[in-house]
Amino acid sequence: MLRKIFIAAFVFIFCSADLFSQAGEEFSSADADPLDGISYYRLREIDVDGKETFSQLVAVNVTDENALAIENIFSGDGITYLTVDCNCKNGFVTEIMDMTGKKIYLHTTGQAASQTEIRINSENFAQGIYLVKVSNGYKTRTRKFVIHN
Repeated sequence: MLRKIFIAAFVFIFCSADLFSQAGEEFSSADADPLDGISYYRLREIDVDGKETFSQLVAVNVTDENALAIENIFSGDGITYLTVDCNCKNGFVTEIMDMTGKKIYLHTTGQAASQTEIRINSENFAQGIYLVKVSNGYKTRTRKFVIHN
């Protein structure tokens, strides 16, 4: 089974290697770690002669009461803007780390029901690549971003 999110390549997520399955046999599987929002799934069959066929795409919208996503990150003029989409009754924690893993920023946001924009004073951050990590107690999301001075 393959999974794809919007404007991304399909990712292999499951294999059933039954070399002797018969035509018309039923197949079922579940994505062990589905992504929040809409994902597209399809099946890939490989015959014993190596011929590949693909099923039709199926769109699945996963809604999660603990959904968490880093929607946007932008740096300019000494400020880093971060947009977090979170349905978080207990809030979330934002951390920024340099590429050595040193934590250089930590902020806790209270209850959030939708998109939350965070403004971070980054004028004292050195030019380079950083990681932003957002956690809500159930999920963690991490993204790289660049600061240009």
